[in-house]
Amino acid sequence: MAETSTYQQPDLRNCVVLVAGATRGVGRGIALAFGEAGATVYCTGRSSRAALASGTKQLSVQQRKKALPAAYYTGRPETIEETAELVTARDGKGIAVVVDHLDVSQVEKLVAKIRAEQGKLHVLVNDISESAEHELGKTFWQADLERGFAMFRNAIHTHIITSHCAAPLLIETAKNSGRTGLIVEIGDGDTYTYRGHLFFDLIKTTVSDWPLLWRTSCARGMSRPSPSHPVFCAQK
Repeated sequence: MAETSTYQQPDLRNCVVLVAGATRGVGRGIALAFGEAGATVYCTGRSSRAALASGTKQLSVQQRKKALPAAYYTGRPETIEETAELVTARDGKGIAVVVDHLDVSQVEKLVAKIRAEQGKLHVLVNDISESAEHELGKTFWQADLERGFAMFRNAIHTHIITSHCAAPLLIETAKNSGRTGLIVEIGDGDTYTYRGHLFFDLIKTTVSDWPLLWRTSCARGMSRPSPSHPVFCAQK
């Protein structure tokens, strides 16, 4: 006998979401799920149709193994515009914005755009990853430091910069609406066992620590007592 699902999709038609790193993979999937619930989703990343139209060829498998984050996805067919269109096709409102989340000024402009257009922000999803391949199997003294630090910046600095810039609007929205906001950190589990490589382990355990840090800091940002945290933070 088939089981009857009790799941009811939430109504998020008044919800504004920022998915940082929405071009492909988990980030795209999350953006589409919010779209299916009716949310307005800002889809950000560096891969755009304009960049693809420049004629840059996709890297070969061997080239990708050596590529640093800035070039790893060069020539890939996925774009943020495509993600935004898929969000809209699922009854949400997808808005594509080209952003390099390592550039503070670009992220500040992004949040200013969301504030001007929507006046609120309910959810931030930090999904930007290392965007390059780890040297698994190498000891810490064998690791390519330039490569490792570039990957660390791409996976860690982007999350810090985006959360730093978006938190004031998240907290303001929570105060005005009475609805708890949400920051989601996409990582790799929540254990503290060594993952076999210096930079891989540093990146994943750092992301695992952030939900508590973000939640505690956001709670201090409330200008009046609140029975709950203004921004709930989760790690996946």
